[in-house]
Amino acid sequence: MSDALCETSDPPQWRAKLILIEDEETVRVSMQMLLRAKGFYVKAYISGADYLAHSPAETADCFLIDYRMPGMNGLDLVRSLRRQACSTPIILLTGYYSGSLSVQAPQAGIMHIFEKPIEVPALLSRIEELLQNRPGMTG
Repeated sequence: MSDALCETSDPPQWRAKLILIEDEETVRVSMQMLLRAKGFYVKAYISGADYLAHSPAETADCFLIDYRMPGMNGLDLVRSLRRQACSTPIILLTGYYSGSLSVQAPQAGIMHIFEKPIEVPALLSRIEELLQNRPGMTG
């Protein structure tokens, strides 16, 4: 089930809406708090199945998706989103980077892969870059 940390409506003071899908609770909660502190509205889910079950049509400005999760992995979730014509930028987070993943991720429509532990300044910079290049976003 989704975290209740950001269950409020999408108020105008938020810079952008991010959807975080991460099964490790400590990573999920800390990233959610960090991104909120940087002015982002963050909705978090514990798995791809959790996201699809609760908010399959929920819009966002950027997805942050963990690669290795129980059940549906992050790559399968991205493929599912792309089949539904989702063009939202997607960043993949992984502690299990491989040459195979570096080939499969771009083919699935993933904009960037970050290895864990995440370098926060680089992640924030990449999110900003993706948001500036997104139609309708002024940054």
